[in-house]
Order: sequence, then structure tokens, then C-alpha cells
Amino acid sequence: IMFTGDTINRHLWVQLPESLPLDKCLENMNKLDSFIAKTDLILHGHARDFEDVSLAAKLKQGLAELVRQENMSVTEKDEDYHWFGGISKMHTFDTGSVICYSPEKILS
Repeated sequence: IMFTGDTINRHLWVQLPESLPLDKCLENMNKLDSFIAKTDLILHGHARDFEDVSLAAKLKQGLAELVRQENMSVTEKDEDYHWFGGISKMHTFDTGSVICYSPEKILS
């Protein structure tokens, strides 16, 4: 079991001013690969139960879509996300899971 806090979850917030740029976030996620390889389940800070470790790969894929803009219309399809600090964007990965980000976080 890997306890991930807020690092790996189904509603990732990286729109905050103190959040890392998305490419740095993805780099840090990649550093967890050796731990993830030894893990079956994840328990994150907003979990009601254990999650399958595959959530980590799905989150990394969502971050990579934003960072690499593999599909040039990725950010155009993302919806607005209203939160107490204003409006950011919301990128969906997996079913019902999102990465909330500020567009300026795409460029480091």
C-alpha cells in the first residue's frame, strides 16, 4: 500500500500559485515509478477506500497530455473550474477524474 497524500488522487489541484509547473509535477511523478512498481494499492488524502495503483499511471497520462499537448486541442476542450481562488481549467483523465490547473502552469 502506498500512502500518497494529495500527490496522486482523482481531483488533483495544481492551479494554486505555489503549485509547480505541470512539467515539473510530471517529472516528480516519474520519480515515484520504482515505488509504484512495488505497490498494489494507493490510499490518498481524499480517498474513501483504497484505489488500484493504476490510478498513478492514469494521472501521469493526464499530466503528459497537458504538458506535451499531444492533442493540440486538449486545453480547448477543458472546462472552466470555479474555486475559491477564481477560475482555472479542469482536464479530465480516466472516468470522472480531473486535474485542475492554470494554463500558465503548462509552461515552466
